[in-house]
Amino acid sequence: MLSYRRVDEAIARVESAVAVGVLVAMVLVASLQALFFNIAERNVGWAQSMLESLDWADAFLQKGTLWLAFIGASLATYHDKHIAIDVLPRLVAPPVRRVMQIVALTGAGAVAFLLAKVFYDACLVADQSVPFEYEVLTSQGPEHVCDAAPAELGTATAPMLLCGVRSAFAAIGVPVTSGGGAAQLITPLMFVVIGMRLWARAVIAGLTPPRDEAAIGALQPVASESSEPESSEPDPNKAESSEPASSEPEADATPRDDDDDGEDDSMTSGKKADES
Repeated sequence: MLSYRRVDEAIARVESAVAVGVLVAMVLVASLQALFFNIAERNVGWAQSMLESLDWADAFLQKGTLWLAFIGASLATYHDKHIAIDVLPRLVAPPVRRVMQIVALTGAGAVAFLLAKVFYDACLVADQSVPFEYEVLTSQGPEHVCDAAPAELGTATAPMLLCGVRSAFAAIGVPVTSGGGAAQLITPLMFVVIGMRLWARAVIAGLTPPRDEAAIGALQPVASESSEPESSEPDPNKAESSEPASSEPEADATPRDDDDDGEDDSMTSGKKADES
């Protein structure tokens, strides 16, 4: 189990690095394309030539978006952040929830592998025809520029990068005719990775012994009763004994009104005047 987690973590790190690299490349290509387009509108010759050399930018941005989408889906499965409907598992007992989890992971993994096969066949069919720019006419008929003999190329030149990619895929039995067709294979590859992760988690969930949640739940009330704090209500006897006896009389807390004092003084002086 520990070795699986290490391998899965290493795969996730590679996926994250590839996603960051693709995203940075997409931002740079899109920025350069927009910059050269705005300059070329002012009839600047070198900008127009640079814009023509970026004729592959739109296809690259499309395939880059595809890569980011499926690599992100695989990383969401790794972090367990994919969409999940967990209303029913919350309503059942833990043993039933564990069985439901194993069944759901197994079924989702099977669907992922099935989609990988479907998309793989679709990618091969879509890339079966040789693009016009990669086709040359030889004595044997039209052939791919990478398969033609150097003497039959004429003025055409074989793209070294594409020919290297085709040779690498041909070594594992995957026919590729264009760079776009090779880039589309990220879809079945990521579905395979997602299916492997889901099945591995199903196996781990089946081999992991369930926790004795009933025993834990029975111990929780005992722990809560034993850890219940003492009552914070004060004892009146203790409170009376702890209050110090004060020998000074309590001062009148009611403030006297200055106007009342003035009226009392005037009444007293008036009485004295009458007596005299």
